[in-house]
Amino acid sequence: MMSASSSITSRTWVSPILAVAFVVLSVTGILMLLHIRTSGINHLHEWIGVLFVLAALFHLILNWKVILSHFNKKIGIVAAAFALLIGLALYVSPLYSFGGSTGTNLLGGGVPPIVLPNPQINAGMPLMQALAHRHTARTFQDKPIPQETLSNLLWAAFGVNRRQGEMQKLGRTAPSAMNKQEIELYVVLPQGVYVYDAEANTLRAVLTGDFRAKIGKGDASHAAATVVFVSDAKSEFAQVDTGFIGQNIYLFAASEGLNAWFYTLHAHEVAETLQLPAGKMPLYAQSVGYPPQ
Repeated sequence: MMSASSSITSRTWVSPILAVAFVVLSVTGILMLLHIRTSGINHLHEWIGVLFVLAALFHLILNWKVILSHFNKKIGIVAAAFALLIGLALYVSPLYSFGGSTGTNLLGGGVPPIVLPNPQINAGMPLMQALAHRHTARTFQDKPIPQETLSNLLWAAFGVNRRQGEMQKLGRTAPSAMNKQEIELYVVLPQGVYVYDAEANTLRAVLTGDFRAKIGKGDASHAAATVVFVSDAKSEFAQVDTGFIGQNIYLFAASEGLNAWFYTLHAHEVAETLQLPAGKMPLYAQSVGYPPQ
C-alpha cells in the first residue's frame, strides 16, 4: 500500500505533468502528421516526450506495487500485451517507407557503403573555360554516370582538399561561414539515397530504391544523380554555404559536358521522404546528368 506522502506526490506533481505532457504531445504529433513542421514544433515534441517518459517512470516507481497487482488480472495482461505490440510497431515502422516510389524503400542500414574511387584532381578543363561553359540545363538522359565521375563530382562539390584547414578542421573545396561545414549532401541515385562522407570518400546508404521522381522536378526525375543540400533547420548561414557548393557542382558539370540544374523543393515533403532526423531540413536540390540525345 502506498504511503500518504507518495499518494500526494503522485497526484499533485506527477499526474498533472503527465496530463499536460500528453496533451502537448498529442497536439504537436497531429501538427507533424499534417506536415506542419517547424524547428519549434519538433523540439517541443521531443523535449515534452522526454518529460513524459521521465514522469511516467517516476509514476511507476511510486506505484509499482499497485501496478504489479494489475497483472494478476486478465485485463492487465491484455493491456500489457497490447502496449508491447504498439511499441514494436513504432520501432519497426520507421524501417519502411510507404511512399509511391519504386524499389524496396527499406532503410539502408544493412547496405554496405559505396567506396568511391580517388578523385582525379588533375582532370577537367581550365577554370576560365569552365566558367565560360557554365549554364543551367533542365533536361537529362536516363543514363547512370560512372563511379569515377560521381567521385569527382562530389569531391568538387564539397570534398576534402587538405587534411587540416582553419579551426583545426578538414579543408573543403567549398567555404562555409565560420568553417562550420554544416551542409550534408544527400545523393539520390537510381538504386537508393546516400549521404556523402567527404573524409572517407564514401556514400553511406540511407534508403534503397529509386526515389528520384519523389525528389526531382520534371526531367530531373531521371537524372543520373541529384544532390539534396541538408542542414540544421536553425542555421543562419546554410543558404549561403549551399550556394558555394552549388556553384562548384555547376562548374564541374560544365567541365565534364554534363547538364546541371539547381532548384527549390518542397522541404517538408522531401524531409519526410528522406526520413531526416528532427531539426534537419532540406534546402535545395541540384540534379546532374547527361544531356538528352
